[in-house]
Amino acid sequence: ERAGEITGLVRQVKIELIPKTKLYRACYYIPDFAYFDKRAGKTVYEDSKGMKTKEYLLKRKLLYWRHGIEIRET
Repeated sequence: ERAGEITGLVRQVKIELIPKTKLYRACYYIPDFAYFDKRAGKTVYEDSKGMKTKEYLLKRKLLYWRHGIEIRET
């Protein structure tokens, strides 16, 4: 942000994957960071993963299917 390459940096934005029902709680994906990349002209969702768990891989797929959002992994 200080260099002026990105704006609107926020941490741990909650993105709904599956809404709440009578039987189950809602399911969310929470990336480490979200920001607007001025060069790319789009919002970037970024996550730092040491190990890709099955849960992470499934939520990443649901996020793309439901919202068209791809995660940048660092």
